[in-house]
Amino acid sequence: MNRTLLASPGRRRSIAGVVWLFALAGLWALPVHAESALPTDPVRSAAPSEADRARQMLTDRLLGLGVFQAHFAQFVEGARGEIVEESTGELVLDRPRLRWEVDAPYPQIIVADQDRLRIYDPDLAQVLIKPMDEALQDTPIALLTDEKLSLSEHYAVVHLPPGDADEEEVFLITPLGSESLFQEVRLHFQGSALAQMLIFDQLGQYTTLKFRQVPGTGVLDSAVFSLDLPEDVDVIEG
Repeated sequence: MNRTLLASPGRRRSIAGVVWLFALAGLWALPVHAESALPTDPVRSAAPSEADRARQMLTDRLLGLGVFQAHFAQFVEGARGEIVEESTGELVLDRPRLRWEVDAPYPQIIVADQDRLRIYDPDLAQVLIKPMDEALQDTPIALLTDEKLSLSEHYAVVHLPPGDADEEEVFLITPLGSESLFQEVRLHFQGSALAQMLIFDQLGQYTTLKFRQVPGTGVLDSAVFSLDLPEDVDVIEG
């Protein structure tokens, strides 16, 4: 099944810029893969005390991101490990607000604030608006936007410390609920900065996001999280 909500007649639109972010929220459906791209992880074998420490460490890392601005490159792998989707753009985060802007291959802007999620497609002259609590519930992006982050209620976490000063610190995150929309998320930190995110969803899709932090990120203008839309844009309430 391959369905795009904002489909353009006669042209297949790439959804690489938002596949990991919103496909899991039900805005797009992804093709099913026969194989799992991520190896089995040690989440379920971790001792309770180790799991508690790992969850607390990850909570501190995520809440400590503060204002985070980075360029990203995203790759979606097919069943044979081939790249089937690829995109680049910029992420701006100031919890709970987020701006996700794709510059290639197809421009797209996603803005999340406390109440609404807006997805603007300039090519189609459409903006889709959804309530935040519905759109991002149980999705990996909630790890970055949820103000009341409570990993102990929803996730098992394993911490893999860096081997030396040059290696990344890794957290393996597995949802506790049987109805979760993804199987595993891996967050890689380089120091205090988020360097990489890998997502393996319940349909077998394997997505890699690599972040390159913009230096000097500080206080953001609130206009970053607004959308300046042309008058002829169609507004779709979802």
